[in-house]
Amino acid sequence: MTPEQIELIRRVTGLPNVNPISHSEFLRAMGAPDGVELGISLLATAIARQDPHAVEYSLLVCHVFGFTEAHLPLLHELATSDWHFDHEDVAWELDQIGSDESIPYLKHLAKWVPEHLLWDDARALSTKAVWGIGKMGSPSAYAALFELAESDDPHVIKAAKFQLERLGLVDSGKMKEEQKILILEALGLVKGEGNSHAHFLEAMGAKSGFDLGLSLLMQAAERQDESAVLFSLAVCKLFGYGPEHLPLLHELSTADWHVEHEEVASALGLIGSDSSIPYLKLLAEWVPGDVSRDHARTLASKALWSIGNMGTPAAHAALVDLAQSNDPHVVRAANVEIQRLGLAT
Repeated sequence: MTPEQIELIRRVTGLPNVNPISHSEFLRAMGAPDGVELGISLLATAIARQDPHAVEYSLLVCHVFGFTEAHLPLLHELATSDWHFDHEDVAWELDQIGSDESIPYLKHLAKWVPEHLLWDDARALSTKAVWGIGKMGSPSAYAALFELAESDDPHVIKAAKFQLERLGLVDSGKMKEEQKILILEALGLVKGEGNSHAHFLEAMGAKSGFDLGLSLLMQAAERQDESAVLFSLAVCKLFGYGPEHLPLLHELSTADWHVEHEEVASALGLIGSDSSIPYLKLLAEWVPGDVSRDHARTLASKALWSIGNMGTPAAHAALVDLAQSNDPHVVRAANVEIQRLGLAT
């Protein structure tokens, strides 16, 4: 991939400090009639040359023009290759395409820790891969989850069991009123026998507050229990958010049956993962029924603030994109973030 091609890709993806160009201008400059086919061609060339830098930019082109099942052979090859650094993006795209053909490769990514991700104790790659399997909702996917739940890797076991509970394939119970009272006590909102974290965890029969929050939130989302979402998010906030929360928060960001969209936007900002950018963009432009009377558009402001705080090229590109929205409030809030971050030219 030439420096000129890289510059064109940077411009069509709207990265900061470049002059953006339209899709048609990009294709004309690249001498290509179709963006999807161009992405496939660039990615195939990058793989053939084992060029990790070219893989990164080729995936950006594929993201701009869309992934299809025609991309699967290339993504499957990348899933098992150790010479590049985009395994999390590969897991994400396999999740989005959602083909049963990808299950063996997602299982591989769930159990494998590439050398460039040895630092990640949270095992975000594994979580994304297992979540991708769970989203497929097919008998083959369910069988894969049961198999992963018998793994010898504690993280994989935990992630697989989480998915099995989310899908209702094992009994996960339901939040009771007594649990809600205990949560209020832990938050110091009502008086109880003890307001310490230790007392709360003991009363809830849990060893880890982090794991408890994750489990409660999963149950609330699965059962579409509006009040349980409120209490579960409170527990998560009390004991901390992590990458493990992302699949559930992403699901909640697009759901219209609860009223905690602002808290979801704030939580995504605290975790700060690029994978949340599409969901934060949605929250910036969407007005759910629970905030329809909020003329200040607090949800949009929180979502844009969360994007801005990520400080990554993808986040900066999202702000530039949102600054071109048809919604005046979104345009104004996006420009505020662009100015705050010194991205304006």
